[in-house]
Amino acid sequence: MALCAIAAGADGWDDIADTAKLHFKWFKEVTVCAKQPPSSDTFRRVIQSLKPQCLQKALEAWLKRSGLEKRSGRQICFDGKALRGSKSVHIVNAFDLEDRVTLGQISVGEKQNEITALPSLQEVLDLSGTTCSGDAMFTQKQIVKDLQSSEADYVLSLKANQPKLLEKVQKEFAGNYASILRREMVEKNRGWVEERILRCSTRVGKVDPKSEWKGLQAVIELETKKTKGEEFSIDTRYYLTSLDPDLDVVMKIIRSHWGIENILHRSLDVFFKEDACQVREKIGAENLSMLRKLAGSILQRIDPQKTLKSKMKAMLGSRVFRMRFLTCDW
Repeated sequence: MALCAIAAGADGWDDIADTAKLHFKWFKEVTVCAKQPPSSDTFRRVIQSLKPQCLQKALEAWLKRSGLEKRSGRQICFDGKALRGSKSVHIVNAFDLEDRVTLGQISVGEKQNEITALPSLQEVLDLSGTTCSGDAMFTQKQIVKDLQSSEADYVLSLKANQPKLLEKVQKEFAGNYASILRREMVEKNRGWVEERILRCSTRVGKVDPKSEWKGLQAVIELETKKTKGEEFSIDTRYYLTSLDPDLDVVMKIIRSHWGIENILHRSLDVFFKEDACQVREKIGAENLSMLRKLAGSILQRIDPQKTLKSKMKAMLGSRVFRMRFLTCDW
């Protein structure tokens, strides 16, 4: 009931209870129910009593039964998101970009604890055969080691939190070495002309002489120049990767990583009003976030040509669509 209510836009205990009451007759037809619809207090007590790890395993098993089997070659994006309405709750997500499904999440106290959160996620996810991408927060020697031990590749952003390595990489690209691969591309978008220059060096022995970064195959420099009339900006970013230096593949992974922001985080805030949710209790907030992501994952896959907003309305008005949602009929 809570999952269907959240998929229809409910964003709190009262909202969930009202939606369940509205469609209680239908719920009694499709599942085992009591004589009366649950109250908001009942929803709150039940959802707050569920261990997030157990709920996640149950939802993973449900998705697997619905046809979302593991595939090699997937890109898994790792990124954190604060639940602004629920004080001090910050969640790290593992997002399957192609299937648009959140594979797992773990709650941490604050932003810097994302470093310790990823190893916990790795323990419950099968990452073999995948390429994992993440921002500079995840660029840690132990995380890279764990990913390689899980038979996963990585493309990770490199910033000032690894100052010595960053300095070495910058010096590498300051030279004009024949071994550095280069690719340029130009795009026009909404009046902006965007030029990207991707450079790749496989001289990893120069930047990592002690081989402290397990599996490191190449370092990447991506320079982005944006022009619109007299406006101009330039941005240079650096990355580490365990992949062979195929520039087309590397560029696709770097650009695709921001899909976790544009697809997952944006839908949670714009359509599911996650930041506006005032549930303060940590376990309840974490479990509701998990249900939102599951609801969004299923809705995204049903009739992908339709907007998420129209499908959320269908959850309220169509018995047929609600059954398709519950049975993952995509």
